[in-house]
Amino acid sequence: MADTKIIGQGESISSIADETGHFWEFLWNHPSNSGLKAERTNPETLMPDDAVFVPDLREKLLPCTTAKRNRFRRRGVPIKIAFTVAERNGDPFADKAYTLTIGAKTFEGRTDNVGHLEHWVATTEKSGVLIVTVDEPGFPETLEWDLDLGQLPPYTTIAGMQMRLNNLAYACGKPDGDHADKTTAALCKFQKDSDLDVTGEADGPTQEALRQAHGS
Repeated sequence: MADTKIIGQGESISSIADETGHFWEFLWNHPSNSGLKAERTNPETLMPDDAVFVPDLREKLLPCTTAKRNRFRRRGVPIKIAFTVAERNGDPFADKAYTLTIGAKTFEGRTDNVGHLEHWVATTEKSGVLIVTVDEPGFPETLEWDLDLGQLPPYTTIAGMQMRLNNLAYACGKPDGDHADKTTAALCKFQKDSDLDVTGEADGPTQEALRQAHGS
């Protein structure tokens, strides 16, 4: 029956959809979730205690052949994760070998001409490791990132801002939601590189520039 799901740490529209049997697009675009959609803007950046309305499942009939195995795949499962690997100034690490480990699965490949890579993973996965062989002057041979999947807070929060700064190589330490000296210094560097007023404060233009630079 229809219910309201209270979001826990690390949950997103995709994980709720997988748990309840819905398409994530259906939940995200449901009229009863319009307020949440307007506030968070991204289905993968929800906050603990956010409320998601989950309607009843609707019956759907599909034709199939008797006396034969029929395969059905639920749309939206798994989900796509994507990364762009680049220098702080935006120059991509193009055509670089990488290893991406998510749960028990390991993917190998090369970044494309803009440093991009993407793979399909289960909605239940919450962590992983990305290792890219950079092999460029001024950089270590490999760069490694610990990944927290589905745990990116909205860019309007301090923790969300800190995580995006860290991902963009503006080190501000642990994303604890505390706007301390390291966060201020990282913001100042980002603002200077983005031709913004250097205030060390997360004002509207800075938040929007950070969202665009990060891609979410």
